[in-house]
Amino acid sequence: MSASTTTSNLRRPLAWRIAQLTRSQALVLLSIILLCAGWLRLQNFAAVAEGNTYYTAATVAMTQSWHNFFFAAAEPGGSVTIDKPALGLWIQAIFGKLFGVSGTVVVLPQVLAGLATIGLLYWIVARRWGRSAGLLAAAIQAISPISIAVERTNNLDALLIVTLVGAMALFLVATERASTKYLLLAGAVVGLGFNIKMLQAFLPLPAFYAMYFFAAKTGWWRKLWQLGLTTPVLLAVSFSWAIAVDLVPASERPYIGSSDTNSVVNLILGYNGVERLTGREGQAMGGAIPTTDDRQRPNATDGNAQMPAMPNGNAQTPPNGMTDEGMRGQFGGQTGRTGGGGPGMDSGESGLFRMFSSPMNTNIGWLLGAALFAVVGLAAHYIKQRRWPDADVWGWAGWLVTAFVVLSFAGFSHGYYSATIAPAIAGTLAIGITVWRRSASKIVGLWLIGLVAAALVVQVIAAQPSVSGWLIPSVALGLALVAAGLAFRASWRVAATAVGIAAILLIPSEWAYKTSAMEQMNTTLPSAAAPTDNATGFAAGFAGNRNRSDSSSPSALATYLQERTSDTYYMLAVPSSMMGSSLVIETGRPVLMMGGFSGSDPVIDAADIAQLVADGKLRYIMTGGMGGAGRGGSSTVQTWVQQNCTAVTDAPNSQAGFDLPNGQMPNAQAAPTNGNTGGAQFAQNNSSLYRCGE
Repeated sequence: MSASTTTSNLRRPLAWRIAQLTRSQALVLLSIILLCAGWLRLQNFAAVAEGNTYYTAATVAMTQSWHNFFFAAAEPGGSVTIDKPALGLWIQAIFGKLFGVSGTVVVLPQVLAGLATIGLLYWIVARRWGRSAGLLAAAIQAISPISIAVERTNNLDALLIVTLVGAMALFLVATERASTKYLLLAGAVVGLGFNIKMLQAFLPLPAFYAMYFFAAKTGWWRKLWQLGLTTPVLLAVSFSWAIAVDLVPASERPYIGSSDTNSVVNLILGYNGVERLTGREGQAMGGAIPTTDDRQRPNATDGNAQMPAMPNGNAQTPPNGMTDEGMRGQFGGQTGRTGGGGPGMDSGESGLFRMFSSPMNTNIGWLLGAALFAVVGLAAHYIKQRRWPDADVWGWAGWLVTAFVVLSFAGFSHGYYSATIAPAIAGTLAIGITVWRRSASKIVGLWLIGLVAAALVVQVIAAQPSVSGWLIPSVALGLALVAAGLAFRASWRVAATAVGIAAILLIPSEWAYKTSAMEQMNTTLPSAAAPTDNATGFAAGFAGNRNRSDSSSPSALATYLQERTSDTYYMLAVPSSMMGSSLVIETGRPVLMMGGFSGSDPVIDAADIAQLVADGKLRYIMTGGMGGAGRGGSSTVQTWVQQNCTAVTDAPNSQAGFDLPNGQMPNAQAAPTNGNTGGAQFAQNNSSLYRCGE
């Protein structure tokens, strides 16, 4: 570029120069976006505390033995797995092994995954639509409030999303080259995503297949043959860990958490499959321990590998879904699982407008309306040109529409699942704006005004009354300038587009900051900042992080138990991992979670407890907590404990140091309603501690 050309370009309007960025200029701006994104994800990091304690406790367990590592054991005793595949937890466990397990360490992989997603988005969009479009996509993803919330936890969605964006890139390259090799590789990468969060990885798969089928420059029969070859590869990678685990005899491995038949395949098709779409109702919740007769327990001898053998040779039964995903009736009693997207869920009522209604609108609604408007505009653009859409339009727009429909109507959903849509919003919106800016049609002005208006209507509704007072007049002025610029001079199109983009990004940017600055965050059910400080409903009930930020200082209960259980395998038996995960994180000791995650599952029966006590492997048992009977009716375990063990009266009260895992509500005022009789009453969780044997 000559000096005269450079001087001439510098005299042009800033908006024109942004649209004609050089490679080095774009990289500088991308670096700034990544720095800002990193700051939003890392500032106020003390609020992360121990992260989602269910996954953090699993990370502790997985760093202690290869057995626990491979099966993704939920606690060091290796009796039961978490209710997800192992790949995402493997990554966290590797970080934990290298740097030590802490809230910061287990969350760091998700932060890095989020930044990688932003970089991949830029590369995918920029290679076809220009550097300014790539930067716009990166910026939209960087300020996505729900993406920030998710990437500040050790939930596995950020790792899944970067995997899916990587698969999008490979499917795009495969489409451009009509390459079987890249198509197979892309399918394998989706399979890796499946090994992070199972069927959620398949959300964009219809769009990926449509992209190749309609946009690859090769014969129709060849495309069918290539996709037919890709599918078994994708499925083979997807089910590789599941089949490997299921082939191991039940007596030699942990029970598969949340499955009904001690099978990963059952978990995939059941709780993490059909039940996500239809909901699952009627299963009682609670802190009491149910019983069952059809169990097989692992025979273990390695203290770091798995739980010691049960007297009847049966295997553990799982926590049926009460994870950060499940949260099925964790308040106890005879409450059934919420199904059908009922009002008790943190995603609102299922239906077409779920994403635009509270509480979902503050998670993902900010630019969703504009992105859907962009899909309509892009469809009109390609219909007018009488040609198929470009390959990446199939990918991003198809991903957006598919995920929007599935998550809107899913019977069992959580608000943070919507983070899966964020990259599709960014890609679709960036491409849509770029297509309209380049178009010679006069209708482009109306489309741009409509897009900005659609975004602002959703944003103003979502943000009230918490948005800064100057923002709404500012975005309204921006919309007026867009309309004026497009109406009076065609040469102002670039400037009008830039003003429109700035207008629709102002409010989400402020919300991104609000989300990262929250003093208390829910790392179990992450969400963007609520519209007011007085949030209500399901999400509010679980708001706040009640974990200790300094897990190096043991709680009073942990110290009490450590001093009295140095000669036992289990430090404590608790009704659920909701009450045991924090103790695992503090001590690294096996903590028997008798009722699985929520206390609703028949992990162990009274005869097994009696044998463990007789063998000197278990001394202290906590009963109650969350109240009521779990699946299977009244607890024989609780009855046995009350009849055969001694209530502890000298244990420290829970309020003196025993914290419930993240996302739970204290119940300090509740009177015992679970049948407990005597013992130290732990006011936060309405439970009692007993000493058994000796």
